[in-house]
Amino acid sequence: MGALLDAGKLSANGAVIAEPGDGGVIVGHRGMCFVQLTTLGRAAHASMLENGVNAVEAMVDVLQACRTLRLSHTAHPLLGSPTVAVGTTISGGERPNVVPDACAATLDVRTVPDMSRDSVVAGIRAHLERCGIAEERQPDVEVRIWGEPGVTDPAAEIALVTAQAFAREFGYDPESGPGRQRRTAGGSQAVPRFLL
Repeated sequence: MGALLDAGKLSANGAVIAEPGDGGVIVGHRGMCFVQLTTLGRAAHASMLENGVNAVEAMVDVLQACRTLRLSHTAHPLLGSPTVAVGTTISGGERPNVVPDACAATLDVRTVPDMSRDSVVAGIRAHLERCGIAEERQPDVEVRIWGEPGVTDPAAEIALVTAQAFAREFGYDPESGPGRQRRTAGGSQAVPRFLL
């Protein structure tokens, strides 16, 4: 839907995304930001460790530091603060007898309004410096996937009509609140959208 709206192939005043939920009308979601961290080393035979630099060991230090990562932001009244899931994917090394020369790991950062790709990357880099990660062990930091957060006013007509329809169908008033990021909710910020 988002691509069709952005391409001008579809117009809408609002969108309801029907997905299994927690029994409510979800009027907001944090943004989705997958950050890839990559550490580099130097391959060597494992019997000659002194000739290599272990990229996985460097990543272990980086991920340990990321456990205390708190990104700069303004708390949102509905969505709260961003979250960071550390090491949702990790890969490094190709053979058990070779010191790994590269390691990649993912941080799953859920953003709030007013955060940007650049602010996320800058926040991660600054945090790693404060944690004492040596310059030569600093990872490359790259945003691989970005999805904007979205919030629809719970008092918007589309939210109220949807809540009324929900109550008629299920026999109770839905709760309105924040939800998880849904890729299907993407698209123009000009179109109110929420999950049912």
